[in-house]
Amino acid sequence: METADWEHLSPDEKKKQLYRKQKILLDTFLSHHAITPAQYDKSLGDLQRKMGISLRRTDMFGKSKPACWIRKTHLLRADEYVCSACGRRFRRPAPVCPACGRPMSGSRTDPSWADEAEFLDMTDD
Repeated sequence: METADWEHLSPDEKKKQLYRKQKILLDTFLSHHAITPAQYDKSLGDLQRKMGISLRRTDMFGKSKPACWIRKTHLLRADEYVCSACGRRFRRPAPVCPACGRPMSGSRTDPSWADEAEFLDMTDD
């Protein structure tokens, strides 16, 4: 966004833009394993709290998305549940995502555990 564009934004629009940029940065850090999921969760929560942003039921742009839990089964560690709307990971499913506040409409299983089994089978030879 150019400086001229920034000057024409309302304070609320500026806040949304700043939040969006900070969240993209956190998402990038997480995807490149520069921070742990726990650090991501804490940083995102702190950011939302400090900026006074609540993402309950709808996201900050007023869009509501249907959501479900994606169950990720692992062979050598506990299962985890990922919110399909915000991507945050939890140890147990809940009726509503604790991170984004979206109601859950059920769950589905991620078959990536089969890749772990194949890898273990290859290392066993």
